[in-house]
This record gives sequence, structure tokens and C-alpha cells, in this order.
Amino acid sequence: MKKTFRLLAFAFAATSMLLIGCNKKDDNASKPDETGTDTPTTLEVSTTPSNKVAVIELITGNGCPHCARGHRNVNQALAAHPAGQVIAINIHAGSSAGAYKTQFGTAINDTFNSLGYPAAVVNRHTFAGYSTTGGALSDGRISEVTDTILAQPACANIAAKATIDQATRKLTVEVAVYYTSNGTGSTNKLNVAILQDSVWGYQSGGSENPDYYDAENDSYCHMLMLRHLITGQWGEDIAPVTAGSKIGKKYTYTIPAQISNEDMVLKHLKVVAFVAENQRDIITACEAPITLK
Repeated sequence: MKKTFRLLAFAFAATSMLLIGCNKKDDNASKPDETGTDTPTTLEVSTTPSNKVAVIELITGNGCPHCARGHRNVNQALAAHPAGQVIAINIHAGSSAGAYKTQFGTAINDTFNSLGYPAAVVNRHTFAGYSTTGGALSDGRISEVTDTILAQPACANIAAKATIDQATRKLTVEVAVYYTSNGTGSTNKLNVAILQDSVWGYQSGGSENPDYYDAENDSYCHMLMLRHLITGQWGEDIAPVTAGSKIGKKYTYTIPAQISNEDMVLKHLKVVAFVAENQRDIITACEAPITLK
């Protein structure tokens, strides 16, 4: 039997302290893929100026001998801050990824990662003295640059919520963005991502993250794994991005039975929304609480 693993103060929790478990695989009924669409939403979002939310994207792979260490460093950054201040996405891509790849990971890896694996990208920003040309940095720098991002003011706030119809596997996501000051350029990019927890499988060097490693079975619990980007590779253009503007969107997506040969277990999914200036420099982000119907 797989062990149950716990993280305190996990930033993807709805409260400041929640127990997160790594669970066994389940089966779900098969439904075809569906392209997301959008319509306006009346979802409320804060109009009070706030600082940025940190978004850690870890480029990883199950064949990478030190990527489990990277996962551990991400978890430590999450646990060091109140819920909602830090969001993490583990992206399996590149030469070290023998499984769990998506149609989006290669472009993210090629755009940001000239470092090797694991490689961290925080808010898709290039940090002078730390980042490579693409923007990637060592996973050992995650906590330091996360604190830098959290101290910076954001020009916008974001809120989101999601529902999943378990019978049809239809996911509906509502997102609202409010600009407390002028954004950069005439448009920004709104991104909506689906992540998955509790994907059990192989991980080279899994013992470097012992909380997620089952030594008895040489099996590893993959968490925060990118599965899909509903808004496409680099997001959907939103406008206007001037102070006082509120933008509402609604997306639908039919969750397939599998992605990259792994079951898409509905109760293990997460939805994250974030706004970026363009392909780089994420302004703010949030996790959307999911209601299973």
C-alpha cells in the first residue's frame, strides 16, 4: 500500500494549513478532448492593490537523477509562505523526460531552459546574475528569487473558480482580472492550466525527495504535474490593461481519460490561472477551487 504524504502550508491549499496526500491511481470514464471557449463572467475579484504572486515552473523529467531534489526545493518554497502566495507547476519536458510529456512542455523548455535539469523559472522573469539567457535558474535559487517576486507590486489581481461534471468530464473555469494600475503594452496574456497530483511512477533519484518516494516499491508520487493549457501555449490576449479595467472569461474543456498514457483522475486535478505581460513576466496568479458535481 502506498504511503500517505503530507505537506504543511501548501500554497495550493484553500487554507493556510492543509494535509496533502499522494493517492493511488483511479480509473475514469473516457471522453473526447474539447477546445476551450470563453464567455464573460461576473466572478468577483479584489480591487485593492497587492503584490505579485510567485509562480514557480520547474522543468523536470522522470529520468533526471536530481529532479526529485528540485521537487523538494519547490515544496519548501511553497511551505515557507501563506497559501496562495506561491504557485508551482512541474513541467516534464526535454531530454530527461521519458514520460508525462504534454504538447506544451517542449516550447516552454526550449524558450526558457538553457541550463539542464532540473531548471526553475520563477514568474518567467530573468534574474540578473542568477538566470541563464533563457531565464532558467538553479533549483537551489528558488526560495531566494521567490521572495524577490513577492516583494514586487502587481498591476492586476486575479480570481478563478472551476467545476467538473463527473458524468461528462466537462470542466468549466471562470476567471476575473482587475487592473489596479496600468499594465505593460496594449494586451496581456491570460493562461489557464490543468495540473495533476498523485501520479505514481518512476523517478530517477526519487530518494532525494523522501516524502514522495516509496522505497519498498521503488515508486515515486509525482505532484503538481502540468497536464494541459486550456488557453493554448502562451495564453489568450486580454485587453484593456489600464487601471480600473475588469476582464471576465469563462472556459470549458472536456477532460480526456488519459494524457501521455496516464489516467486523468478527476479528484486529483488542480486548475491554475495566471496573467503575464507576454510570454514572459507573470504578473499574478491564483489557484481555482474545484467543485466536483
